[in-house]
Amino acid sequence: MAQFAVQIINHFDVATATGSDWKYLRCDTYNSAADHNCTTAQYVHPSLGGPVNTDNFYAILYGDVTGNWAAGGTGLLAQQAIETAAWPGPVDREALRAKAATLRPRAEDAPPAVLGLEGSGLELARGETRDLVLSIEDGDGIEALDLTFHYDPSRIAIRNVRPAGLAADWALHSGSERGRWRGSLYGLLPLQGDGALLVVTVEAVGTRPTPAVPLTVSASANEGRIPVRLLAPASPDRGDLRHRKEAPPERER
Repeated sequence: MAQFAVQIINHFDVATATGSDWKYLRCDTYNSAADHNCTTAQYVHPSLGGPVNTDNFYAILYGDVTGNWAAGGTGLLAQQAIETAAWPGPVDREALRAKAATLRPRAEDAPPAVLGLEGSGLELARGETRDLVLSIEDGDGIEALDLTFHYDPSRIAIRNVRPAGLAADWALHSGSERGRWRGSLYGLLPLQGDGALLVVTVEAVGTRPTPAVPLTVSASANEGRIPVRLLAPASPDRGDLRHRKEAPPERER
């Protein structure tokens, strides 16, 4: 799904095998993914001597989990993910089990997660490279992030993007075209707390120095289930987009 999200592939294996991106069912009753009587997409009319009621079909787009996706996050579902997931690299399942036991669910009234890109507000000379750090605050419960970097290709080039910090053991699939980089970042266990997510290495390719790195970010967390807020640079001289939480007022004694 991550490869599909960043357009590395155009169809899922199941769509290629069945000859369609869609699956159709007959559902006389459909209350939820766990409460329905869906069956083969077929209606039988012994006689068509007169008008018939409309035959309705339930269509499922392979890979589109919006609307029926349920957060795992903590507890039993997280443990099941550890045991059953196919992962692109080695997995220390014992360490993951221990970490899963400490996870806390995202509060229902939690504020939006906050993304910031540090280092983009500083001048970059032609041929110079710099590592920008994409960080997050209030990331509890995020299991996947779809990211897009928009940039001016006449001024900079993205040379490398790698997971870091909170997402150091996450998988990343990416695809790019002129002026736009797409990435799908996901893990076996959800994020917790604040920290770095990605290190983005950029190089200035323009003929003149750039006063600030021309790169912006858009993002979606958990198929849009968790809102994400993006911060603008705090100041041109620092290029620090990291959100700073205000200290709570002292209580009267």
